[in-house]
Amino acid sequence: MLLTLIAVLLPCCGLGFLVTDDFRDSSMYNADLYQGDIAGIDMTQDRNAIVEHVKLWPGASVYYELDPAVEYMRNDIMEAIGDYHNNTCVKFLPKTTITVDYIRIVNEPGCWSYVGRHGGMQKVSLGEGCEGKPTGIHELMHVIGFWHEQSRSDRDEYLEIIWENIFKGAEYNFEKLNLWENNLLGVEFDYDSIMLYGETAFSKDHKSITVKSKKEGVKLIPVYTKSGFSKTDILKINRLYECFGEVRPPRPEPPGFECNFEVDNCGFFNDYIEVRWIRNDKERAGNKGFYLEVTAELADRQSARLISPTAQNYGQVRACLKFKYYLEGSGAQSMVITQQGKRNTRIWSTEVVESKWKNVVLDIDLEGPTRFFIEAFTDIYHGSGVVALDIIV
Repeated sequence: MLLTLIAVLLPCCGLGFLVTDDFRDSSMYNADLYQGDIAGIDMTQDRNAIVEHVKLWPGASVYYELDPAVEYMRNDIMEAIGDYHNNTCVKFLPKTTITVDYIRIVNEPGCWSYVGRHGGMQKVSLGEGCEGKPTGIHELMHVIGFWHEQSRSDRDEYLEIIWENIFKGAEYNFEKLNLWENNLLGVEFDYDSIMLYGETAFSKDHKSITVKSKKEGVKLIPVYTKSGFSKTDILKINRLYECFGEVRPPRPEPPGFECNFEVDNCGFFNDYIEVRWIRNDKERAGNKGFYLEVTAELADRQSARLISPTAQNYGQVRACLKFKYYLEGSGAQSMVITQQGKRNTRIWSTEVVESKWKNVVLDIDLEGPTRFFIEAFTDIYHGSGVVALDIIV
């Protein structure tokens, strides 16, 4: 299935903390947030990565307002913003009366942010323990669309995760993204990135190492001890927003689905025991190889319903479904495809009998993982007939 990714950020549950030896960074280790400081991720669902334009800030402009409770750290925040202005084309601008999408920097428990543009007002928390320019840069880099460096899809080539040293129940904070969930922007892993946590993040005893470099002589230091952006951080931002002539590489394609029924039914199964789609390799209209079919003789005026395996949406809201079908004989009445969702929706049907294979391409909406019901209707009283299905992509 050919899929297009659009990120969806969902509201998050309550906040909590895992206290570590490193107090300054421990404010980024919130127990109920994804990887400690990312809001808007339902940890029971597929993650969505910021790899499409829709979650970037138009014109590289992020509008903001400061809650009065963070006035005491205004200088730190302005220093962080200044580093963006001095090194990238991303601009943080004061919210106006007509601004629709903007961030509100608040003083709530912990340091955290959403990843990318969420729409409307979205909070960025710089609470107790979040003082200092480096922490501000880190959270604002989430705002403009970046995940942690340790969650890169290729991180296992560069980092060793010591799972037994991680606080029990916090292991999910070291999950890595799938290849199609992140755009690496053609840049190598960066041990100096402001987006990379220190060695004792989420440590079970506040001191044991949970993540270490595979490169000899490289020590991972806490975010708050860093001076600011690394050179690679700056390159990645400018490439993501196509600043100063940089070109953003295309996003990786998510895995697709293809079935030609040559080996088996590819996870498709019959809903009804009495009337079934049957795998067959009889040549029909020049089509060689296996396909699924329903015959009027065997169906005996009953419909046969085939159910697809669950198709993952990988955070996308649009998809393309391709297949080919065949109707032959006066007993072949129709074929109908229904998509399962919050409500089942008929997305395609035909009653045209042409005794030849026809190709179909459907654009479909996705609300999440989905399945398809493929029904064949025949009537033996009108004569013999066949409804067949092949090659689903």
